[in-house]
Amino acid sequence: EKLFRKFLKYREAIGMEALPLDGRVMGTLEARLREGKLVALVADRDLSRSGIEVNFFNGIARMPAGPALLAIRTGADLITAYVSYTETGIHIDFNEVSLPTSGSDEEKVTQIVQKMAQQFEDGISAHPQDWHMLQRIWTDGDFVERT
Repeated sequence: EKLFRKFLKYREAIGMEALPLDGRVMGTLEARLREGKLVALVADRDLSRSGIEVNFFNGIARMPAGPALLAIRTGADLITAYVSYTETGIHIDFNEVSLPTSGSDEEKVTQIVQKMAQQFEDGISAHPQDWHMLQRIWTDGDFVERT
């Protein structure tokens, strides 16, 4: 709790709004996007344990549906970011995720989350030393290397 409060205080001091992960957060995030604000979410791992199954490095992993749902509901651009480090500092690759124009919302979410997973996989493949997996994300617990 003490560490969380320090994290929250720091984020607020630099103008960020940190929201709790609860049942009301989606409505707040939708409102912020409709206000034209930037929303940044962790999207390479499912913190809720109820995410969308994706193919990730030839294994089944779960990633959150939230970013896809927010893009579908608000029309906001969806962009993935992958951070890597260079001798002179931080480098961030930003990639837009194209949104499907047909299918049910459930089908669209599945397609979008898989596209995001592929973009994360591309970033990790290019700079594996800069990705830190602090929790298990593969549903079977195994990591299968790409051949």
